[in-house]
Parts: sequence; C-alpha cells; structure tokens
Amino acid sequence: MYFIKFDINQICSGVKTVRDADEENTKNKDRNGSESDIFNKNGVVNLDELERYCDLVKQVIYDKGILEEDMGIVIMGYVLCNKRKALNLFKKNYDYLEGIHCSESHFEFSAAAVNLFKQIDDTKPYHMKINKKFALYQEDDTYDVKKLIDYYNNIARSIAQKFDERNGTDYYMKRYQLLISFH
Repeated sequence: MYFIKFDINQICSGVKTVRDADEENTKNKDRNGSESDIFNKNGVVNLDELERYCDLVKQVIYDKGILEEDMGIVIMGYVLCNKRKALNLFKKNYDYLEGIHCSESHFEFSAAAVNLFKQIDDTKPYHMKINKKFALYQEDDTYDVKKLIDYYNNIARSIAQKFDERNGTDYYMKRYQLLISFH
C-alpha cells in the first residue's frame, strides 16, 4: 500500500493556470506520477497533470476506504481543472464528509465547497440532485448558491477560528483565505 499526500498549499502558493501560460511552457514530458509533475519549470500548474494527480489521489483514498483523508483537497484540485468532477465528488461524498470527526479534514472539505460553489452563477437558482440528508436539502432540487456558500463559509471559518484560538496564531484563517481565493 502506498500513500500520497496532496499539498494544496503548494498549488495555491503559485497558481497560474495553463490558460495564462504559453502552451510550450506547460507541456510536461515526465509522467512518473510525482507531485512535481503538476508544475512546469516556471511554476505554472499543468491542469492535465493536476487532474491526473487528483484522479490518482481519489482512487488511493477510495482503495484505503478512508474518505476524509484529503477528499476536500481533491475537490479543491478538481475546482481548478475539472469543475464537473469537483461537483460530482462533492455530491457523492458530502454526507460522509460533513459528519467527519477530523476537524482539519472538515475544514478542508468546507473550504473546498465554498470554492466550488463560488464557481457557479449565483444570480439564478442552481439545480442539483442530492439526497435528503443534505443540511440544506430542497425538495425541488433547487438551491440558492449564496446560501450554499454561506453555509460552508460559516463552517470553515468557525473551525479555522477555533484552531487559531487554540494555537494562538492566525494560520488557519490565512489558509482559509488562500483556499477560497483561487480558481
């Protein structure tokens, strides 16, 4: 069994996507599966490699049977490279991930949900099929995107504040701002 740690801070710290870079600079010829393959020599995120890496990490998480470990971070990675996969992963796992006991994983999942829903047009209702366990469940499958953002924003900020209070730092609030600021 192998373990892969997906470090979203590394991705967030220098994210410039391939949409902003020359195609020549974003091609990555080394495909050995290491984390460094996500970045080219200029520090630009290669979205194809990021998606491949997210797919790999997701599979490892499912194989291990431990959904809380890094799933929020995988959703965050997918927000950058494949929003449909991010949304599908959210819908498939939200009920499990909302009930997790690991506060850091709950924090990451909630921040990922904020970032995911920020990508959706909030001027009109959003339709998604989701089961009745969802905290904001609507029988007609119509959701107010702003309410979804507020719901997950409140959870993530609350957890971040508790961590920072306990640790006497502002690390988690800064991390939260970083996690919700990229797309």
